[in-house]
Amino acid sequence: MNDHMLEPGWWQASDGRWYRPEDFPGAPDGPPSQFGQRPAAPAGALGVVIEPAASTGSAAKAPAASSRSGGGLRTAMVAVAALLILVAIGGASWLALSGDDQLDQAVAEAAAGATGTGAIAPPPGQAAEPAERPAAPAPADANAEDDEAGPGEEEPPDELDSLAPGEILGEPEAVADVGGCRILGTDRIEVALENRSQERVSYVLDVVMRDSAGTKIGADDVFVRFVRPKETVAEMIYTFEINGAVTCEIGRVRRWEDPSLNELTDATCRIVGVDSLNEIEVRVSVTNPTDDVVEYDVAVAIMRDGKRIGIARAGFREVYGSETDSKSAASRVQGPDAGATCEIVDIERTTG
Repeated sequence: MNDHMLEPGWWQASDGRWYRPEDFPGAPDGPPSQFGQRPAAPAGALGVVIEPAASTGSAAKAPAASSRSGGGLRTAMVAVAALLILVAIGGASWLALSGDDQLDQAVAEAAAGATGTGAIAPPPGQAAEPAERPAAPAPADANAEDDEAGPGEEEPPDELDSLAPGEILGEPEAVADVGGCRILGTDRIEVALENRSQERVSYVLDVVMRDSAGTKIGADDVFVRFVRPKETVAEMIYTFEINGAVTCEIGRVRRWEDPSLNELTDATCRIVGVDSLNEIEVRVSVTNPTDDVVEYDVAVAIMRDGKRIGIARAGFREVYGSETDSKSAASRVQGPDAGATCEIVDIERTTG
């Protein structure tokens, strides 16, 4: 072992030191290799073994161990060895030396190693560390999502199909708010709720439509927004899922807190009658108290006999500072308008 290669056939391990040919892992016992020879490396051994090429021309006449030429030859071999190690470890392109088949083979073995990894053999007595296998590439569709059942697969059952009469799915506090459902016509239903909490909330209701035999023939998701604490709702909602049903029921309820993000003082409302479709008409006005250009979306609750019977909405664009604007809100709530009142329940305000 030495920090430098002392004789031809010595090899360099991963600790950066040079070892005699007989110390190469798996080398057979015997005298040190002669110039131009080295013991054969066993399968799986990793290392860099330097084999100088046979000299040509007049240099071939000089004895290999000549004391007169040994110093110069050793210096030349060290230079060649350094170049070969840079090629092997750095993964550079193959070094081509004309007429030097043995040296080309040494470079190839050093670069690829017995395992093809280009690693250097460990010192004698120390095991080589295994090379890390690169991860296999993921399939192109590994992250693809397919929401539809494949061939031969059944769609997952709908929980609403197996509900017992009067059964409602949902959190107990939300289920307790549910009153009921009734069909008003070919495209309208009425849902009843009471917000028993202390917060303003909104609901999503799964409404099941049933025929005269009680069989489910349709379902629809409906929203009831901005229900104030302790407020009672008997709200009319349009739906296209009645399809001849004679009864409806709320099969599932989801409720969440839905607080107002803005003060409600920028808007006012009033009932002005019914329109040509016999729907209650609401007039909404907004006043922008700021110096900015503001956009408004206003939600209005339509009340009768202390209950909320529907909601109307109006949108305003580019309301300038200190400016007042007004328009009719679409309610879809059927008249008559007698006894109906309105209250602002939500304002979304955006600075333009």
